[in-house]
Amino acid sequence: MVAAPLVQVRGLGLGPGWLVGVIALLWLKTPPAARLRTGLAVALPALVPLVLYELINVLIWDRSFVPGGVTAAAGSSPAPGTAVSGFPSYLWQYFLPPVGGMTDFFGVQWTFKDFWVPMWVGKFGWYDYQFPNAFNKLATVGYLIAGAAALAGLVPQLRRVPTVRWLTLVYALLAAGLVFALARVAYPMRAGGSTIFEQARYLLPLIGLYAITLGLAFSLLRSRAALLATAFAGLCMLQLAMAFALTVQRYYL
Repeated sequence: MVAAPLVQVRGLGLGPGWLVGVIALLWLKTPPAARLRTGLAVALPALVPLVLYELINVLIWDRSFVPGGVTAAAGSSPAPGTAVSGFPSYLWQYFLPPVGGMTDFFGVQWTFKDFWVPMWVGKFGWYDYQFPNAFNKLATVGYLIAGAAALAGLVPQLRRVPTVRWLTLVYALLAAGLVFALARVAYPMRAGGSTIFEQARYLLPLIGLYAITLGLAFSLLRSRAALLATAFAGLCMLQLAMAFALTVQRYYL
């Protein structure tokens, strides 16, 4: 968690989920007499590299306390003469189509289907080549099925296992915080006319949650779960091989 914001400031979006997870561990799993000591054992090693990083930023590299690229992006304004709806509207459109007088930031019917799925299935380089749209349609159906199956596998565990409830809360906050941080930087850029910012790699810190989603979905199949998981892994390797071939064709043929 300390390394994430040192690599990219967007990693700060993981902070709320991390904090709630630590508090839950202290409250649920730590004896009352040891909570303060254990909390300090968590906080101090996390603060030391962050403080050193900021001191080097300000005193040696002559940079602002918060890196300028982020503050400039978050504080920038739309292009002159351009009227756009606010940040909540932009965050809404990360998941749902624009409604009412919202500015259409993405120019697609539904960002999940037309923006995020193509990004994950295979938009390469600066989005200058990609798989045919038929791949995206198949993937959209697959993602929706996997998501519905994962929810069906999660609900019974939420009812039976208190720890699963806490984990679900922590994981949801990790995902929401990262998406919020990503949108906060992206909004002024798109409001100012830039159409390229979000990339699938920005969401890779959540890769563990994708694995949990698949695990929950496969768990519904019980004895056939291993067979389907193996087939899915084979499908992923085939997609990767096709992506390599597409990249070679783009740059060398």
